[in-house]
Amino acid sequence: MFDEASKNLGPWAWGPKYDLTSTALKDAVTASATLSDALETTQTTTVDGLEKLGLDIKE
Repeated sequence: MFDEASKNLGPWAWGPKYDLTSTALKDAVTASATLSDALETTQTTTVDGLEKLGLDIKE
């Protein structure tokens, strides 16, 4: 199943500001009540940071 699902994926590449996401995740995990909350916070922080760089983000 995984082989078929990943058939059309290109090579792996980190995003343009992985450090932004990494820091946001570390901060959110220690400050949030649940993992779900931490992931939502991380996504919001990452999207905000990428938009500040001038990137167009589609969620």
